[in-house]
Amino acid sequence: MPNFHGHEYKYLRERELNEIYITIAIRTFAISMINLFIPIYLYKLGISLIHIVLYYVFFYTYALFLNYPISLFANKIGFKHSILASMPCMVLLYMLFYSIDKVPWSLPMPAILAIFAFVGSCSALLFWMAFHFDFSKFTRKSKRGTQVGLLKAITTVLSVLGPVVGGVLASISFHATFVIASLLLLVSTIPLFFSNEVHRPIKFKLKYLFLRKNTNKFIAHLGEGIRIAPVEVLWPLFIFISKIGVASVGLIFSAANLVMAAVMFYIGKKSDKRKNRQKFLTFGTISNGIITGTRALFANVYGFYATTILGGLTFAFLIVPFHASMYKRASREPEYLIFRAITLNCGRILTLLIAILAFLYIEMKLAFTILFVIAGLGAILMWFTKE
Repeated sequence: MPNFHGHEYKYLRERELNEIYITIAIRTFAISMINLFIPIYLYKLGISLIHIVLYYVFFYTYALFLNYPISLFANKIGFKHSILASMPCMVLLYMLFYSIDKVPWSLPMPAILAIFAFVGSCSALLFWMAFHFDFSKFTRKSKRGTQVGLLKAITTVLSVLGPVVGGVLASISFHATFVIASLLLLVSTIPLFFSNEVHRPIKFKLKYLFLRKNTNKFIAHLGEGIRIAPVEVLWPLFIFISKIGVASVGLIFSAANLVMAAVMFYIGKKSDKRKNRQKFLTFGTISNGIITGTRALFANVYGFYATTILGGLTFAFLIVPFHASMYKRASREPEYLIFRAITLNCGRILTLLIAILAFLYIEMKLAFTILFVIAGLGAILMWFTKE
């Protein structure tokens, strides 16, 4: 990189961050229109709960093994071009979902879902690994909490509208939702190319996973994955199976996102100070663990609103300092992001395999209850990322 004077480099960093903010905002709106409803869409088509969970097992297993080679590829072509490459893959995934009930597939359902998951996983890795490498490079140490808080607030505000629009469209036609989301994804890459391409040297060895200094981080990111899988995959399904309409599911998640957006930027500004990060992290892990772990006990529309909104509020206290700590480490050790992706996906896969066993051998309501308790324990494990 050229040797800019201080104010010139500061301007470059701010411009890069602004481009990232705009891109992630548009993408978040597009993704939140549809991704929340994919498990519901598959369920409405008559695909079994086991097969739906299996799709995500395939998805995260591909991510586990492909994140390092795709990270190297992203660095080679440049992180912005990697993000650009992710969009056609995501559009292809939406086209595949669009066609699942229209094309006479001659393969068994697990094989079809394995193909879909491969496309989706490649798209997610091309985007997220490049995004994390890029964002961690341009955040400032003294303002990292504020910048992470702003990132989370922006994406959350846009994701407020996404589930509402997506829920209304999906209640009319899932297919129209796929088309509109795909067009927005393609538009979202435009802001990135108003500045130069970005590369970072990446050196990762397997022994990095087992370094003593990474033990607490391993536990924290494993917990992150354990928490994410039930909340993102199973919670929307649980609400829908409990006879709540698709549009109502969108409204519930939008209400939760609105609460998160209201507090995330404030938490981010306060998280610039290390002592505040620790206080927020402790409160967030414990409170979100409790709320997440008890979700299945409130199986009515008011309970869904309450637990989803409280879950969003407590998650804001958890995720801003958690990701500020992650980007702090990644700013000086890019390979840390690969370490994080591996442990995160291990947690996701572990929880979803437990979910398959639970749905096979336990009554459905009890299975959901157990899985959300496990997710709550995962949230508490995220405390181990403490600095």
